[in-house]
Amino acid sequence: MASTGLSNYGNYGNYGNYGNYGNYGNYGNYGSYGSNGSTPGAAPALINAHAGVVGQWKWQDSPSDNYVPEQLEMDSSDNLERWSPAVRSTIFVAELAELFKFTLKPKDNSAKLKVRFTGTHAKDKKIKGYDPAITIAKIYRPDERAFAEQISHLRDYADQRQDRMPEILTQLDDIMSFAGSVGLMHPDTKPWTYEFVNACLGASAIPIMRFKHATASRRPIEYHGQIQPMIQTPAHSSFPSGHATQSFMVASILSSLAELQAPKPTSTNPSPNPVWREQLFRHAARIAENRTVAGVHFPIDSMAGAMLGVSLADYFMNRSSSKPSIFQAWRFDPTHYGKTGFNYSIIKNIHRQDATIKSETGEEIGKRKFNTARSKSSSLLTYLWETKVKPEWIIPHIQL
Repeated sequence: MASTGLSNYGNYGNYGNYGNYGNYGNYGNYGSYGSNGSTPGAAPALINAHAGVVGQWKWQDSPSDNYVPEQLEMDSSDNLERWSPAVRSTIFVAELAELFKFTLKPKDNSAKLKVRFTGTHAKDKKIKGYDPAITIAKIYRPDERAFAEQISHLRDYADQRQDRMPEILTQLDDIMSFAGSVGLMHPDTKPWTYEFVNACLGASAIPIMRFKHATASRRPIEYHGQIQPMIQTPAHSSFPSGHATQSFMVASILSSLAELQAPKPTSTNPSPNPVWREQLFRHAARIAENRTVAGVHFPIDSMAGAMLGVSLADYFMNRSSSKPSIFQAWRFDPTHYGKTGFNYSIIKNIHRQDATIKSETGEEIGKRKFNTARSKSSSLLTYLWETKVKPEWIIPHIQL
């Protein structure tokens, strides 16, 4: 899919380059959107043109004697299209991450990502056990034995390095080409979808790195000298996997949007477009699995990342919705993970409500649980999601 130009769209692909998280601040790469109509070399010509065209200065010294533009409304979504995509991206990232709250309980090796706010829905307060803090994800850190039990997977997966090398190297700085291969995901046909996904990728870097720092987990290369990764080991914590988090987040967002272009459900076909979702999540699982093939992640890193990614997608979509709902958060407990690997067959139901994921011995390692409050929407994100992103996916159908 590299030839589609997806990876070059304002350097969206750089969001897959987890070793360079600093690039999240480099929104100036949006320059690929197009020229601003002027080049540095035009400056001398513009100076000459100014001198030859402007003529006598006609602005009156008293402001009241001139016509001036009326001020724009403050903090209005109506102004968003006046700004460049680079500016909008920074605004959207700030809105998505505004309410994040990270808590850590070292005694039980757990870390939790929440959002807190006031002004919740009155009907939510009637729910038993109501808590105005919404949990996005809760993750327990594996102990040394849990990581050590995963070493055999890195030994076995290493045999696939030659075959998967093109994927692994491309995915260092581009995951969008793989998601975009599932359907018509071109920056010219779905520019607002790219803006939303880009903002989610930028905002997700904050909790990803916060979880990584909190869990402070060593990389596979530190456990065994024969792993010898085929790529440079990133200089941050192994757990949870950033590639898994962001690839599953993107898969969740795009599969939700793909449902908009599916025919309406019927009694005989309650889920008319399951292929989109399956293919998106298969790509996400393979991207995550490739990090183990490369020798830089344990399968358990990818499992935690997948759950975090789905949870972040749910929160970001609710934060952007005009009708936010009470959504479920994933809880990951590695106590019984053991030698369980990571692949699509294990996580194929990760998108479902009330889902559970079990280890190879049948023990529960992940569960989705309802919050007791709904997220607070952002007017700026709602404008993007409801009036720009979703309409890009709504298409008419005919019965053949």
